[in-house]
Amino acid sequence: MESEVTKNYLQKLFVRKIFGEKMYRRFKVLKIYLMYLLRKNYEISDFLEKLISTDFIIMDIGANLGQYLLRFHRLIKNNGKVYSFEPVEENFKILNTLKNLLHLNSAEIIRLALSNYNGESVLYIPLLESSIELDTQATINLDNYKGVKDNFRKELVKVSTIDDIVEKLGITRLDLIKSDTEGNDYKVIEGGLKTVKRFRPFIFIEENHKATWLKSLFDLEYKPYYVVNNNILKPAELVTEFDNANYDLMALIPREKIERINQLVINNVN
Repeated sequence: MESEVTKNYLQKLFVRKIFGEKMYRRFKVLKIYLMYLLRKNYEISDFLEKLISTDFIIMDIGANLGQYLLRFHRLIKNNGKVYSFEPVEENFKILNTLKNLLHLNSAEIIRLALSNYNGESVLYIPLLESSIELDTQATINLDNYKGVKDNFRKELVKVSTIDDIVEKLGITRLDLIKSDTEGNDYKVIEGGLKTVKRFRPFIFIEENHKATWLKSLFDLEYKPYYVVNNNILKPAELVTEFDNANYDLMALIPREKIERINQLVINNVN
């Protein structure tokens, strides 16, 4: 995580000092949009283009500034649906602006943090020196930052669960869950196990396949994979240090869907 903090630190510091926080965020959104227009890969987006059908119903949990939302919407067009959840207030406003400007008619932007309970919580947004916000690392799970970060901006946010959202919105199908909540994914999935059992969606989370809490999904016959070379899956237990694996979002595939996507899976060690 520290590499993310320092990766473009001087660039972030320069833009913010010269133009201010609001303009810095606008530059960031412009960069995201240009990368999308140029069809540049973002994390595992090249692989998802092969997986997602135009009628997919998707939950984009931890949407940030729309890096995945834009790509999801391009794939489903007006046939499917993307529910994007983003708790950071300023990011939520930007996502709604993008939705209106780009006519993302199949997207629903919801300002919520998802977890395993309904209520309220404090959202912690890490700050670099000079008060640069790391909104990509905002979380309601402060335990994730103990001994790592101690400077935050705080927002009070509403919290809900996947299961509750599905019931309230009357969702009758769910094909894919993408959750990137900075250390809170296990609680997000815990609050959605009823939905997972019912709809058997593809699940992409920021986690290691050896995490003990994944047993609840393994018991439901989900299998762990990593995306290799940005375009194909490999069983987690076969991935080695020599593979060009993307660990940002681990794929969990229900047993009955593995055969359907067999052409996207490497099943050998080589």
